[in-house]
Parts: sequence; structure tokens; C-alpha cells
Amino acid sequence: MNRYTKDLRKFLWKEFHKNPKYFNDLAKKYKDYTLGKWPKKFVDCVFQYDFHHFVDIFDIYILAYITTLLRHPNRKLAVFQLPVGAEPYPDKEIELNQQQLNMLKEPFSGEFWGGKQGEDGYVKWSRPIHCLARENEGQLAWVVIEANKAPLEVGYNDSGKFYRYLIENGICARWPYGQSYITVFVNLELIKFYSTNSNNFKEVLERSGESIEVCLELERNPLENWKI
Repeated sequence: MNRYTKDLRKFLWKEFHKNPKYFNDLAKKYKDYTLGKWPKKFVDCVFQYDFHHFVDIFDIYILAYITTLLRHPNRKLAVFQLPVGAEPYPDKEIELNQQQLNMLKEPFSGEFWGGKQGEDGYVKWSRPIHCLARENEGQLAWVVIEANKAPLEVGYNDSGKFYRYLIENGICARWPYGQSYITVFVNLELIKFYSTNSNNFKEVLERSGESIEVCLELERNPLENWKI
């Protein structure tokens, strides 16, 4: 467990001590998790562990927090997915994972180096692209973000590390075991975005070279399957 995750856990336990009701609310969410009420493909993006790790209330806190951001009507968190065409290999299979990332279509590309320290690699895009967020009354809306690079975590990953990427980098890409696509989460409070109301929206949209219809064809919307 990294120091950042430890610090977050200490903070959370202090909050529980000050407000026991908060703990009870999370306990109910934990029960929902054990009953399989959370979409597994979404959960695996936030955290995914091998059989040695016991999911605890801290993991559920991060899961609930990310869900709240995705549901927030003021475009707090955006998301999109990239079909890879294959599930990831274990971290030690560097060449095989890189071969899969080499199949990403323009404007996307990625690099994998694995290891147990820091990110496993990155995914980047060379021009503006569309991603999904919620706006007025919880309706889904497409927004556009500039070219960027997201730290990539492949396979198993803990909730604290995922959370740290979002609040420090503003962006995180996940390619969990059992999934044939990469899901990218974008913190819109840190990453500049453009909507139809933005002054430069038309210019950015033109540079993106893509339409919403194309994004739907490319299966860029994970929320449709998550039902969040």
C-alpha cells in the first residue's frame, strides 16, 4: 500500500469517528457491492484485486465518490472508452500488451512498460476528442477535450491509486483484466473542456475531425453499459 493510500485511509477513519452515520451509509453501499448491485465492469475500473485482497470500506468510499461525480449534473467527471480488441496480458508480458496497444486507431496511441512502481504506461491522443459527462438534470452530453496523455493502469489496481491520478493528474486510463477496451476518466475541474456553449467550441470541434455519430460507432460510451 502506497503512502498516499495510507493517508487517505487515515483521513477517512477520522471522518467516520466524527460522523458515525457516514460509516453506516457506506456500510449499506458495501452490502450492495457484496450483492453484485454495482456494475462489475465499472467497479473493475475503479479497483480490481487478486484473490488475496479483501475489498474494504475505503474501496467502497472511492467507488461511491466516483459514482457521485459521474452522476453530478454540473459536468464534474467525463469518461470515454477505446476498443482494444483484446483483454490485457499480465504485467510481465510487456511485448504482448504493447502489441495490443499498437492496434489503437488514430488519433490514439499507447505505450506499456509494466512494473510495480508508478503507472504501467500511457494512452494519448493527438487531437481533440469527445467524451461523455452529465449536465442539466443529469442528462448525458458530449464534451470535447484537447490532445492529452493519460497514465495507464493495466490489470489489477487499487482504489487509492486510481483516486490519486484523478485529483493530481486530472486523468486516468484503465484496462482491467477481462475487458477488451480501455476506459479513460477525466476530471473536468482540472482538465479544460469545451461544450456547445464555449466560445471556441466550433474551432475545437473542427480540429477534432470527428462527430458524435462516429463516437457512437466506435463504442466510446461506457455509461450505456454501466447504467450509472
